[in-house]
Amino acid sequence: MKKYRYYYLLLIFLFTFVIAGAEEFYIEEYDYLLDMPAGWQVYDVSDISRAVFANSSLTAVAQVISMAGESYQSADAMYEELRTEIGAEGDAAPFLFSGRDSVFSDLGFISNGNKMRGYFVFINDRKSDFILMAFSGIAYYEETHDFLLSVLDSFSPSSGEKYHPGPVSQFYYPFPGRDEQQRVVIINNRQSSIPYDQKEVAATQVLIEREAGILASYEENENRVEAWQRYYRMIYRDNYHRLDNLHQFLKNIFRTGGAGATDLPRDLLAWVQGFSYSRTGTLADLQSPLSSALTLTGDCDSRALLYTMLLHRFKIDALLLISARYSHSLAGVNVPGQGARVQFGDNSYLIAETTAQVDLGLIDRDMADPSGWIPVLLGDF
Repeated sequence: MKKYRYYYLLLIFLFTFVIAGAEEFYIEEYDYLLDMPAGWQVYDVSDISRAVFANSSLTAVAQVISMAGESYQSADAMYEELRTEIGAEGDAAPFLFSGRDSVFSDLGFISNGNKMRGYFVFINDRKSDFILMAFSGIAYYEETHDFLLSVLDSFSPSSGEKYHPGPVSQFYYPFPGRDEQQRVVIINNRQSSIPYDQKEVAATQVLIEREAGILASYEENENRVEAWQRYYRMIYRDNYHRLDNLHQFLKNIFRTGGAGATDLPRDLLAWVQGFSYSRTGTLADLQSPLSSALTLTGDCDSRALLYTMLLHRFKIDALLLISARYSHSLAGVNVPGQGARVQFGDNSYLIAETTAQVDLGLIDRDMADPSGWIPVLLGDF
């Protein structure tokens, strides 16, 4: 078969393609999504089944090959055919990606006389088969390494799975976890034992640290704001359904308690404000929302992100607010009420401070300048 050879020949002509913005990228024909790093661009979608992307310096390339479901008998058959076709060498291991037969591989190969190395994911499913590629020239492999993994991990095989952990995260540790441990959570004088898997908690932190390394590379970059926004989107996506057990407990509390439009945001805010302040001391210095919820600890970023995510689970419009000027994070909630607000699009959001025990709408006057805050829109509101 020659279907793969087309791709590697394509690299020769990469510089001639028209550049277009990428970031969150959706292919309706195959119903998949990618959330590209800031500055990465679409280089060719003339054949929608072979969408090609690259970073701005053209030192890293990604491609998604899409096929009709069950074009192959297995993900391993997909891997073996491509590996043979391009003469690649490396390691591969099977795993389940959201229940799909999949293979993750680390391969080196020669393209047009150049040594290349990167990661490949092969996904075999009844609806669609996918081959995901992210690689660079060997000279750029170290500096692009985390970007390659991040691009692959941003892949969602369907729009309905946009908020499930990505393939790299699920290769690192299966999702959902085994829920072998229990943690008591108390909200509004109601308590429940929430099942969780400590290795799954660790998996979320691995993603956060990787994405923090990527974010750090944008410190003096014109795409820094977009990089910050994607950083939180990646964490949000990875943690969203890891909070399912907590969400079920909260649903039971607020359904029986009859919480109204502002009661629920206020009650959840009071719970998060009661956490102990802690920082990880790592490069990210950010505790995952899952870990924060289970340990009742966290700093402003982890608590504001957790709070925003939980409100979204109840279909309440909220956004994350971050500030380099103030070295702080807040949330904004689109509910009625008096107090400080921030305008985003057509909506006005009531400020929610998660690290001080104050009511919705109250903010330290030294941080009240709206121009000092970057809104991060998460979810589908």
